[in-house]
Amino acid sequence: MGHKFLFSLAILYTGIITWLSLAKVFIPINVRVEGSDKIGHLLAYFVFAIVWFLFFFFSKRQSRKFTTSFIWAALFGFAYGILMEILQATLTSYRSPDWKDVIANTSGIVLAVFLLIILKNKIVTYKTNL
Repeated sequence: MGHKFLFSLAILYTGIITWLSLAKVFIPINVRVEGSDKIGHLLAYFVFAIVWFLFFFFSKRQSRKFTTSFIWAALFGFAYGILMEILQATLTSYRSPDWKDVIANTSGIVLAVFLLIILKNKIVTYKTNL
């Protein structure tokens, strides 16, 4: 996979997360399920960690070892999640930071890391055969 494609994918997804975190998003369906936003955070940061792992691991220019790649993706995801909470507190009047969001984000990242570790042999073999 090309460096530009993987980087573009990671930046696009990061932009979507930023927009969802900071914009006033209108949701036409008014169904309130306790904790549903936390599931959204978990899923969003699960994908975030996977996308950035793909960039770090498969990009020819940024090629890193498997473990280094998921560590970078996890740390970046964690820091980015905290940054989004800080920006919600400082840049918006309609959003508020929540430490439970950070926990949900981190949970998604941890699940992504576990999945990557489970799939390590297949991922490394795939990269070797490219």
